[in-house]
Amino acid sequence: MVERREHAVSDSLMQLERHWSASNYAPLPVVLHRGEGAWVTDVEGRRYLDMLGAYSAMSFGHCHPELVATAEMQLRRLTRTSRALPNDRRPRARDAAGRPGRP
Repeated sequence: MVERREHAVSDSLMQLERHWSASNYAPLPVVLHRGEGAWVTDVEGRRYLDMLGAYSAMSFGHCHPELVATAEMQLRRLTRTSRALPNDRRPRARDAAGRPGRP
């Protein structure tokens, strides 16, 4: 369990988070600021080993240089489209991942 200490920055940010976000579950009392590899730092400057990894979606860590470069390249081209509009990247991504999708 994370020890809870009163910090104005964390408290303020967590209050905004509670106000504007869906309440799927109770978040831990830590406000993350940065991540690099398997480590994250909170707004108070404390460093943690990220054992959650966004529920396996980010098991590659934070800010990997190759992933950042690839994401930046894609974001400069086409940021996001609805599934209602096909694009030329999604089929290639499925194929590259070995998941061609439904026939």
